Amino acid sequence: MNCGAGLSRSTAAGLILLDEWALSSKMVVERVFTVSELATSNIIMLELYRQEELYFLANQRIEVTLQKYFS
Repeated sequence: MNCGAGLSRSTAAGLILLDEWALSSKMVVERVFTVSELATSNIIMLELYRQEELYFLANQRIEVTLQKYFS
């Protein structure tokens, strides 16, 4: 599994681990992206984790960041 730049796998792994321990996926995504607004997440890893809410929230947050910095 390759993210291309070696950046997004650790974010995805962190999202998945925190999601296992946290009360909600929304709380996990907010916490991770508060620490690093420019974080990206390996979508393949999140798809394999099969937690649709976490996948959706992380994708949504990444899109907002991309629009903010690259539009």
